Amino acid sequence: MIIYEALKKDFVQHVYHQRIDDLILEKMLEKTGHRASLSEIRSWSASLTFVNNVINTPDIPDDCGIAIEYKIPNTSKRVDLILSGYDDNDKPRAVIIELKQWTEIEKVTGQDGIVRTFIGGAKVNTTHPSYQAWSYASLIKDYNDDVRKKNIDLFPCAFLHNYASKENDPLFDQGYEYYTNQAPVFIKGDNEKLRDFIKKYLKKGDDKN
Repeated sequence: MIIYEALKKDFVQHVYHQRIDDLILEKMLEKTGHRASLSEIRSWSASLTFVNNVINTPDIPDDCGIAIEYKIPNTSKRVDLILSGYDDNDKPRAVIIELKQWTEIEKVTGQDGIVRTFIGGAKVNTTHPSYQAWSYASLIKDYNDDVRKKNIDLFPCAFLHNYASKENDPLFDQGYEYYTNQAPVFIKGDNEKLRDFIKKYLKKGDDKN
């Protein structure tokens, strides 16, 4: 199930006219019967504005598909955002983006792919964003029939648009290197790098196919 889907050009307009959170809320209520919390709505509005700053460029085709809050089959996991399209040889591809509003993290030792950060007003252990994006791509490959049958390539990444780089930054600690290699993490000021990552894989749009 996908809560919101649109062409890139329409998504850009929805964000520009500040309608994106209302549209997502409307679709969520329609498809699940549940309303989102105020904090979740604010999170969408903030993070998707940053995404729009990245993808609002002619270098990323207007007819690429965008899916928000995609529920992975047979799981309770939801993917923040997926962009879909084709490469130059019409091979289907999708870029998975895990969005975080985090401003700081701490390294956690002795637990694979785990970091510590503020969530809901308290410090908690949670998965490293690269680990999370990579795991979502792995689950989609396992549980989505179309991805397997159509041999769709998946390219996961994470975007921490509020996170400023620090000396000896725990986000990029060597202990997480396997996951950051599998799913690069982009932070505050990395808009151009994330844009390059997306346009490297999506050369043509797919009209949400």
